Amino acid sequence: MGVTLNSQGKYDEALNYHQRALEIRKKLYPSGNVDVADSLHNIGVNLNSQRKYDEALDYYRRSLEIRKKFHPSDHVDISQTLNNMGNILYIQGKYDEALCNYQQSLEIREKLYPSDHANIAESVFNLGNTYRRQRKYDEAFQYYQRALKILEKLYPSGHVDIAHTLYKMGLILDIQEKYDEALSYHQRALKIREKLHPSDHIDIAQSLNNIGNILYRQGKYDETLCNHQRSLEIQEKLYPSGHDNVAECLYKIANTYRRQKKYDAALQYYHQALDTLEKLYPSDQVNIDHNLRNMSLNLDNQEKYGEVLDYQQQTLKNPQKLNPSSHVNTGESFYSIDTAYLEQEKHRKVLNHYQPTLKIQEKGNMLDESLNKTSIYSSIEHFLSLRYDLSNKKILSKRVKRFYERQNAIIDKYAYVLNHTEQIIDQTTIKLKKHVQILTTISLIINIFLFFIKIIASILSNSLSIISSVIDSAVDLVSSIILFWTTYAIQHRNQYRYPVGRTRLEPVAIIILSVIMCSTSIQILSEAIKRLFIYIQYITNHTNNISEVNMNIRKPIPIIVMCITIVLKIILYFCCRHIPVETIKALAQDHRNDILSNSVALISGLLTGQAVLKQIDLRFIVIDPIGAIIISIYIIISWILQATIHIRHLTGITADSDFLKLITWIAINFSPHLTKIDMVKAFHFGTDLLVEVDIGLPGDMRIQQAHDIGTNLQMKLESLSEIERAFVHIDYEFDHKADEHKQI
Repeated sequence: MGVTLNSQGKYDEALNYHQRALEIRKKLYPSGNVDVADSLHNIGVNLNSQRKYDEALDYYRRSLEIRKKFHPSDHVDISQTLNNMGNILYIQGKYDEALCNYQQSLEIREKLYPSDHANIAESVFNLGNTYRRQRKYDEAFQYYQRALKILEKLYPSGHVDIAHTLYKMGLILDIQEKYDEALSYHQRALKIREKLHPSDHIDIAQSLNNIGNILYRQGKYDETLCNHQRSLEIQEKLYPSGHDNVAECLYKIANTYRRQKKYDAALQYYHQALDTLEKLYPSDQVNIDHNLRNMSLNLDNQEKYGEVLDYQQQTLKNPQKLNPSSHVNTGESFYSIDTAYLEQEKHRKVLNHYQPTLKIQEKGNMLDESLNKTSIYSSIEHFLSLRYDLSNKKILSKRVKRFYERQNAIIDKYAYVLNHTEQIIDQTTIKLKKHVQILTTISLIINIFLFFIKIIASILSNSLSIISSVIDSAVDLVSSIILFWTTYAIQHRNQYRYPVGRTRLEPVAIIILSVIMCSTSIQILSEAIKRLFIYIQYITNHTNNISEVNMNIRKPIPIIVMCITIVLKIILYFCCRHIPVETIKALAQDHRNDILSNSVALISGLLTGQAVLKQIDLRFIVIDPIGAIIISIYIIISWILQATIHIRHLTGITADSDFLKLITWIAINFSPHLTKIDMVKAFHFGTDLLVEVDIGLPGDMRIQQAHDIGTNLQMKLESLSEIERAFVHIDYEFDHKADEHKQI
């Protein structure tokens, strides 16, 4: 009776029958029995159906314990209970535990069934889902492939499970930006669904929507519209009174038209999406505001600034109804109004709008601060930079566009980190390691080459500027060797002697290099000053003999050498400048210094050489020592600044405010169970950062759940490449002192 009622959705009645059966069986078998285990399992199924996951999991565990006692270890009932427990753990986001249960269930099923059995396909598919949730996309795809192979063998004419597996595989390929392959899988899923389902089935609409999303990312907007329009037609039939999916589809069609610059059509669909949202969720100000802002952006593209004002002001009608996370949108709305006023040259209204924008920020939480202050500062800076150029419409429109691009980039950065950190960091780290190794090796080889050819140039030219650049090249060579060794040592560390790596070798090496560079430059500076006085005496009274500078068109070898040096250094600089690794940043700065110093050396040597030959004014002979002085002073200042930065890093300076805001934002959005973020610290421990986060959780939360939240947040933070180690402290009260933890 209980099983039947449960299948009919009559959960309370079913639970009553299951509990009565359990009581009877406990009396009959006080020491336990498989029938008792069955009753416990059935109650777990019932509670699972009611989404009472913690209680359901408890009953499954009790059932499993008895089944393991009375059944052999590879019994089918044990496999089923493990699978059901895995399902609950998956729903709760405890993916490691879910994997463990799914793996055990699969091992039993592989012993009991042939390799192409439906139950094996189920276990394999569940493993694929769990790996996908962990963003381990390659592993997930392999399990999906295995499930697909079994299902296609079982159902050669097609099956809904085949279509669903193809759909999941398409999602992974889409995330990995393999759009052509993803499109193929979604199209295969659509073909099966169209064969098995009526033409207005929701699964068909889902496939059309996924295909449209990929085509949109590929820039195939006509095909995108075709698929989204078909999806919309199906969903409007299924949900005549409106639905989230209908609003989403309308919104995507509007975005596609906006991409095609068909602004009137886009506005029409934005209106429909807005009407649907207002009908479904009259109190959901956030989604409605989001749609209003897109409508205003569409009108902004059409330069209909009066209508932009109307829509943006609508988003500010009920600011007290907005939740904290929407404050960024309110601030953005004020900015959009300001921009429209600027376009209409209404200067006073712009100034009036900045004050309420700042008030919103003061009321916001830490998340608001991380996004909105950027908006405010950018807005004010933007206004100040434009107040003298309001008559130039072209420049103004471009700057407005740049502001929106900057604003979107900030928001995208936060969303990207929140949703894709692990995958992106893994891929980025691999690429960075390769780039670091390649660039340090190339720099070493080129510096060896330049050192030897510049020795020849200095001997032939006798120019002090060229000699100073040779000394610089010698130091470059030493620095390349140091940095090459540092990179090698970090990548090949002994994990037992250096359990957390040797990343502090980077700043130490850079500080040593700074000392060497400054010391050498001081020697060159001293020699250049001496020669400058000698040249000045020669010019004034011709009392001293001077060294000839043989650097002119008749003797072009030094000139050719210096030109080769400058070109190679420019190439190396552009290769290194965007690599976010401290070692390569140091190399980039060194290459930039070399470009400037060698350019000054080339010009100084040429002018002095011409002056010695009396082809230009004799007074130009002082250019050579002056050039050497400029080069030396520039190198000394640059490397002192570089050393200062790394000394601060080694002595534990705090992270910059933007990074602190990013960490705070990740923590705030990590789990709905968080009651408070008590403290966030991030400070340098060498090049990388140590992070401490104090989070509040409910006092009655189970220790296992609290542990999982803390551990997963730690892993999330440590997946950021800037963080060497993260510490997450969990508490339920906040009466303690802020400095209760021992200072590192």
